[in-house]
Amino acid sequence: MLLLAFLLIHGACAYTVKQPTLSLLSPQGLRITYPADSGVTLVAFHYNVDSPLPGVQAGQWNYDVRQQSNGQFVHENTRVSISPGQTLYYWVHVVRGGLGHNLLDQSWTASGSTGGNNNVDTTTSGTTTSGTTTSGTTTVSSGTVEGFSGIGTYLGCFIDDANDRDFTYSTTLTHTNGYSTCSQHCASLGYRYIGLQYAIECACGHSYGKHGRAPESDCYYGCSGGSGGKCGGDYRNTVWDIAGTDTGGTTGDNLELVFEDNFDTFDTSKWRAEVTAGGGGNEEFQSYYGHPDNLYVQNGNLYLKPTLASEHYGEEFMTSGYIDFWHGYNYIGCFNDNGDADLTESLLTAGDMNPGKCVAHCAGQGYEYFGLKGTECRCDNSYGSFGRGQGCHISCPGDSGKECGGHGVTSVYGQTYGDCTQDFPQGRACFLQGSQNAPLPPIQSARVTTMESFSFKYGKVEVWAKLPTGDWIWPAIWLLPRDNAYGGWPASGEIDIMESRGNRNLYGSWGGSIGVDDMGSTLHWGPRWPYNGYHLTTNSKHAKSGTYGSDFHKWVLTWTDSYLRVEVDDEEVLLVSPPTNFWDMGNFGLPSNENPWAGRGKMAPFDREFYLIFNVAVGGTNSYFPDNADNQPYPKPWSNGNSREGAMRDFWNAKNQWYPTWNGDDVAMQIQSIKVWKFV
Repeated sequence: MLLLAFLLIHGACAYTVKQPTLSLLSPQGLRITYPADSGVTLVAFHYNVDSPLPGVQAGQWNYDVRQQSNGQFVHENTRVSISPGQTLYYWVHVVRGGLGHNLLDQSWTASGSTGGNNNVDTTTSGTTTSGTTTSGTTTVSSGTVEGFSGIGTYLGCFIDDANDRDFTYSTTLTHTNGYSTCSQHCASLGYRYIGLQYAIECACGHSYGKHGRAPESDCYYGCSGGSGGKCGGDYRNTVWDIAGTDTGGTTGDNLELVFEDNFDTFDTSKWRAEVTAGGGGNEEFQSYYGHPDNLYVQNGNLYLKPTLASEHYGEEFMTSGYIDFWHGYNYIGCFNDNGDADLTESLLTAGDMNPGKCVAHCAGQGYEYFGLKGTECRCDNSYGSFGRGQGCHISCPGDSGKECGGHGVTSVYGQTYGDCTQDFPQGRACFLQGSQNAPLPPIQSARVTTMESFSFKYGKVEVWAKLPTGDWIWPAIWLLPRDNAYGGWPASGEIDIMESRGNRNLYGSWGGSIGVDDMGSTLHWGPRWPYNGYHLTTNSKHAKSGTYGSDFHKWVLTWTDSYLRVEVDDEEVLLVSPPTNFWDMGNFGLPSNENPWAGRGKMAPFDREFYLIFNVAVGGTNSYFPDNADNQPYPKPWSNGNSREGAMRDFWNAKNQWYPTWNGDDVAMQIQSIKVWKFV
């Protein structure tokens, strides 16, 4: 056993960093892979384009890869622009067996091929260094350290663990890390201690040292901000007590309640029900209505519930009817009246009869459906007693482009409980004609917003909610900017407090659950589409017990001029505080004149007023439901590469697989209460 231990230690110390494989991506970007050798837990790539990168300096691009795939650590960057003939200067850092090893001063000249290894002939011989471990402890007196200035107290070099981090929160400060930047960053978030690690990492916490002290020689990295001093080592933190540090923020400390709803009723002065069929920007499978089956208050809770469109209009509606949200009705079809009236209530006769006149009459009387036959309009809450018919060829007297029945048949329509509120995508959200190849959305659901009544900047949002359970249901609690001051999405930002998937047994490609026992919080931001830095500002959290659909849970957003934090059940899900600003944090690789937030401060675009949104979507082709996810017992029935219409058709054809998982009110998102406070 002693000999084996010696060999293992000796082997770890003797590890030589291998040459990575570099290749160009098409149409733009770079791919770097490194073999997942035994004991390797992290591979970091640092690189510049056409600019030498000596030693262990931070590059224009710096990435840690901690997860391996198919025996490789893989890094892909589709934002970097590198063309054949240009040179990539880089160095590689590998952590193996707790020790750090470097491959320094490397270069690679890109060739014209993509997807292969073309680094052999063009990579220069560089320098390889390996870390060592020492036993014993070093006593360090509290105080200042050469190269650092500030009011903090230096506490020493401490051990970190990749699987049990010593600090609560960390962020990467690629070009600016150091005591001053990190201490102000962490102080603005309310933390007392900071840990500087691996030159570029800034960690914050309310405690430190659970893995013990490390020798001072283990904290040997300089700081990426060039401020002098040491910024930790490989899983080693240079720790400071920053009590009393100025946060640099201006947000007040007091909170004033400015919005509240406990949902005794549905208050239309606060909430607007959206009416649109555009798919929510994600090619989702629902239309949003204000229908009382989809949006209602019951027992002090607001229900947003998806239902089948066929329950209201029959399956043929999806391939032969049409949605006309511009005028507040759907055309359901032609139905027999058997020489008598199929719809029997509230007759209205007019020489200029048309669907608009009839829906106004019937909706005003509280009826859902209306039938037109010549100059006659009749209302009812049911239809189709004599089955579907043919021959509705009479043009309406008041609108020759619409059908008003025929001999022995009635043209039947249904009200949409509101006119179109959002024509996005333009021309595809307010009027849709169904066909066999392009069916209408098979799901009706609900989305409500405060866009016309309430918005705020900097404060606290508290929502008590119970999430829906059922395959392919997608609930969300989120905020959008009131005025899009910085441009179209995502330039003006989006705050997703909560998103989840209703599936009971949905697993990601790595085997972890991504269903109703999991939820995520995300910020979307970027100078323009497709540049979106959301991957830097997203995180998920599993329910502590049961699922998020088995009981009510509390979500809290705290939003200041220094940070945004999301919590669920008093546990942090996401904390975002850009060290300088979102443009620098995004590292988009674009010229500075494309920065829409220039001169607007640290939190732009999250420095404008936002409004609230609740919605329940179903499906979609934007990969929120990944194609490679494993759903049990039936697989996902559509492909994200398909058109929205094709995906909806495949989804509907598999109804016998997913619809049995939709049980009563369990498919609804239930909102118990919402409160919003504003900092004053």
